[in-house]
Amino acid sequence: MTKLYKIELETITPIMAGKNSFFDKITDNKYLDKGITKKKYIQAELGANTFKGMLRWWFRTLHGWSEQLDKHEAALFGSTEGASPVKMRLSGNLNIEKWPTNISCRNFGPFQFSGGEAPYNGLKYFSFTNWMVDTNEGVIQIREYIKPGQKFDLILLGKQMTCFKQIILLWYSLQFAGLGNRSRRCFGNLNICIPIAIEYKSKTFHFRNQYESIEHYTKTIKDNLQITELLFPEAFKGSNEITAFTKESHLFLSQPIGNSWIEAVNIAGATMQLYRAMAKLEHDALINTSKTDEEYVLAKPIFGLPIQFRFSSSKNKIQLNHVGDENKATRFASPIFVSLVKIAGKFHVQYLLLDRNLGNLNIQAIHKNYSVPVKVSQEARNDFINFLRKDIVFPESETFQYDEINLWS
Repeated sequence: MTKLYKIELETITPIMAGKNSFFDKITDNKYLDKGITKKKYIQAELGANTFKGMLRWWFRTLHGWSEQLDKHEAALFGSTEGASPVKMRLSGNLNIEKWPTNISCRNFGPFQFSGGEAPYNGLKYFSFTNWMVDTNEGVIQIREYIKPGQKFDLILLGKQMTCFKQIILLWYSLQFAGLGNRSRRCFGNLNICIPIAIEYKSKTFHFRNQYESIEHYTKTIKDNLQITELLFPEAFKGSNEITAFTKESHLFLSQPIGNSWIEAVNIAGATMQLYRAMAKLEHDALINTSKTDEEYVLAKPIFGLPIQFRFSSSKNKIQLNHVGDENKATRFASPIFVSLVKIAGKFHVQYLLLDRNLGNLNIQAIHKNYSVPVKVSQEARNDFINFLRKDIVFPESETFQYDEINLWS
């Protein structure tokens, strides 16, 4: 039986999706004096392929690694040997602006930490790559974004059960993450405007991500996890040799913040920023790494790789790279997802920590003339979980709290 689903979505935070770019000359002396001669505009666009890639990722994440993963994925999404059984398209016009022209971070920091001023406030911290200036190549990057507060339709057409499975994956994508650049750090978040209830084996799957109360939020997530296990029998049971949503994953929900997405993202970013500043992760260990047989165990890679450290005292730069097949540097995407959710009309922050065996990561600390192998501390993940379980005290601010949501009881 063929089924059509028309899903109305609304942008909550800026979406920075799209890779096309063009260059323009700079005539302003304030940039020319710094050796910056060109602007690089990264164009924003949103299409069905952005959603399709996101659904595939969540399918793999729910299953973890298994020998049958590729076969099951092809049946649901298609492959080079056959088209996708579900047609997907977007309907609606989206307004685009240039970041950060119309978004001010000035009112939100920077926070003061013991040991000095943190380099960025929470909002700017989470949108870091959108503020980078590449002076080595004489280029300033200007990224376009799709504005918050805009509505559009996502349309799915295909066999009823296959559509249902893709809608389940879409719910995970919209509940716990976003679209495009910095999608794991509160950007590209979308609201489901009109909830959809889908009956399956006397149970109801609730396709929604806005809630009336915390009890409503918790019950909906637990119910949806149960139906996921019915539709995807291998879900939550896969190996954590890749980043996986297993029963070792943890979900935290903040206290209510207000109606401003800017304020909510600022608090979300400041939470992680405060932890990393308090923990004083890696700096001393990295600056002392040398070409010896000593094994270095670091914590900061739990937030993703690559990472570049700059030491003003020594003018030294050290980069941590994840090394993949054929000894090539590859990106290790963060297993920590931070997003916004509305409950009773107010924003809350969600922190979802997915499961990952960090011990099997091949990481190199790249110095100027040599590299040193390093390990990742599995305990660092537990330290961050315990940090979220405690009251968080921002400098010159009241205590802030996150509650851990028991997903499996």
